[in-house]
Amino acid sequence: MTIYKYLSMPEFPQRIARKKRPSILDTYREYLSQRWEAGCRNASQLWREIQGMGYPGTSRQVLQWAYEQRDIPSSSTPKKYLEQSFPGQPVLSSIRVPPKQPLLPVARRLVWLFLLPGSKLEIDELILRDQLLKNPVLAQACTLAQYFQHLVIEGRSQEFEGWLQKCKASEIPEFINLAKGMRKDFAAVEAAISSSWSNGQTEGHVNRLKLLKRQMYGRAKLDLLSLRFLHPP
Repeated sequence: MTIYKYLSMPEFPQRIARKKRPSILDTYREYLSQRWEAGCRNASQLWREIQGMGYPGTSRQVLQWAYEQRDIPSSSTPKKYLEQSFPGQPVLSSIRVPPKQPLLPVARRLVWLFLLPGSKLEIDELILRDQLLKNPVLAQACTLAQYFQHLVIEGRSQEFEGWLQKCKASEIPEFINLAKGMRKDFAAVEAAISSSWSNGQTEGHVNRLKLLKRQMYGRAKLDLLSLRFLHPP
C-alpha cells in the first residue's frame, strides 16, 4: 500500500530525517562539560571518573565526545583524524555534523523549474531557479532543454541537427548520450517534430487503462475491460 500511495503522489516524498537516538552518555554530559572547562583534557581519565559514577559503557563514546570538543589535536590523536593545514601544521578533521541545509525539491520538480515559463512558477521557485542557474553546467543544460522544447512545440525540424551538434559540444554526459540515442532514430524524431499528429490521445487511453487495472489489483481481464471502456454505463 505504501508503493501505491507513492505512485499516486505527484512527486516522490521528501525523506524524513531520523531523530537522534538517546545515548547512555547523555546523563554524564553535564559533568563531562564541567570537567572539560576545568581543564581536564584526558578522555581516558574522564571515562574512569564517570565509570565510578555508574557509567556502563566503554571509553569509545567518551573518546569521541572529547574529540568533538577539541580545537587543536592532542599528542595521542590518531593520524586518521588529522589533516594538514596550509602552514603544514596538523589540524583536526571535523567530524561534527554540518549545519542542516534546506532540502532541494525532488529531481522531477527541479526539471519543471527549467521547463515551465516564469508566469507558472511561484516566487520561491523563481528565486531557486535563479540560484541554480548560477551554475554554468545547469545554465547550459537549461538552455539546451528549452531550445529542444521550442523545436517540438513550433515544429522546427530543420534545426534538429543543429541541436544535436550543440548537445555533442556541451560536454554534459547526459545530453551527449541523449543526442547519441536520438541520432539512431533521427528520421523518426525529425518526423515527430514536423508532424502535426501525436500519440497523446493513445497515451491517455493507455494511462486510463493502467489506472483501472491498478484499482482492481491487476485482475481486470479483457471481458471486464471491454465492458468498462467500450460500453460505459
